[in-house]
Amino acid sequence: MDKKILLKSLLEYFYNDNLIPLKLDEMRLLWRDVFNNLDLKSINDDMLSIEDKLLRLDLLNKGLTNAEKLESFDYIKDSHYRNGNKIILWKGNITNIYADIVVNSIRYEDLINRVFNNDIFFKSGMRLVKKFSDIVSNTKLDNSDVLITRGFNLPCDLIIHVIEPKDSDEEINNEIELKMAYMNILECANNNMMKTVVIPTLGSNSLDFLKRARIAVESIDEYLDKDSMIEKVIICASNEEEYDIYKSIFLGEDNA
Repeated sequence: MDKKILLKSLLEYFYNDNLIPLKLDEMRLLWRDVFNNLDLKSINDDMLSIEDKLLRLDLLNKGLTNAEKLESFDYIKDSHYRNGNKIILWKGNITNIYADIVVNSIRYEDLINRVFNNDIFFKSGMRLVKKFSDIVSNTKLDNSDVLITRGFNLPCDLIIHVIEPKDSDEEINNEIELKMAYMNILECANNNMMKTVVIPTLGSNSLDFLKRARIAVESIDEYLDKDSMIEKVIICASNEEEYDIYKSIFLGEDNA
């Protein structure tokens, strides 16, 4: 079925205004805005099926990266990190990589306010939003906690959702909580016997990106010292600047 027809069906159902754009790109932008403000009670099975078809058509047209085929760079293998052969640095959108598990980082404030509209939610679709909302309505989550769901319409088997640590006044506490979040993610992946894990840089307003990236690399390297099922941890840099910071860490150029 044509993507425009599917999008038009979604917009006609959820969007009160009759002025639906005709161009596909404009329809997508409008659907993103509508999606960000969905009333979960209004979602029915017909609309879920229509969105599934749309998202699967999108997947067919994507040039996905296969995590299993990615290899660690020599400068990572040769770095002082003991498990550099299992750590891969990759730049791109985390929804465009095929892996056993991808990690969805959720701000604590968004959890409290029930705002579930980042790229992973949007590209996995309303089924994930409904499932996640149902889980958190009956589960108390706090700093660095994780929960796991199916991948739904993402090119992964499972999604680990991690609650980013709340900032405290003590920087050392923020660092400890951030490390714990990475450890919880990897332990969850290992317990579910997953081999490839894709992790973005977790956030903390009180820590700059360089410090957060160091914590990510050090935590992953430390966890991989354990016997586990995990064969590859892919660190996802979302842009060139993040990628270069990670590269400098592995090369020892970060003034650590």
